[in-house]
Amino acid sequence: MAHFDLKLPWETRRLQHGLNALLPDAVRVTGLRLARPTFHARYDAKGKEYRFCIWNAPVMCPLHRLQAVHVRPPLDLAAMRRAAAMLEGTRDFASFSANPHREIGGTVRTLWRLSVRKQGPLVVVSALGDGFLYKMVRSLAGHLLRVGQGAMPADETPALLDSRLRTARVETAPARGLCLWKIHYGSIPGLPKREKA
Repeated sequence: MAHFDLKLPWETRRLQHGLNALLPDAVRVTGLRLARPTFHARYDAKGKEYRFCIWNAPVMCPLHRLQAVHVRPPLDLAAMRRAAAMLEGTRDFASFSANPHREIGGTVRTLWRLSVRKQGPLVVVSALGDGFLYKMVRSLAGHLLRVGQGAMPADETPALLDSRLRTARVETAPARGLCLWKIHYGSIPGLPKREKA
């Protein structure tokens, strides 16, 4: 998602084709819409959803090698789900920020949903929240991976969160598995609508 201002009017379909002709093959404009003059792609977002992919099998699928982290031993998905449930809600996520002292506006965020699901050998960690700190999703995924590998009990998650300290116990998962899946601008499906103040 991006926004930009144009001095002259353009037909959206022609503009989309023109942009795609200039962009590298790995980047595509898949949709283009006119927005109100005050719209801001970053500040008008109501929520974001990230997905972190793990290929959990003895052999890495070559088609997923650029979008997933390879973990050979079977993961304890039940333990990962228990730990994920303990991280949901409005909390101080300083322990899961790569540099909590540089976070503008503090380190409290709302994590509406943190889920772990398996589709064959692909394990997907999905994080839906009102915003995320620097490297927060990769840190959450790294923590869940440690829990899933038996390196840390799920029950230690609340103490780790409450410490508000970034330590070696919170590993940052590799960037390769992370994808910004969706940005929400209106109501978020599956969440109760908020009352207007």
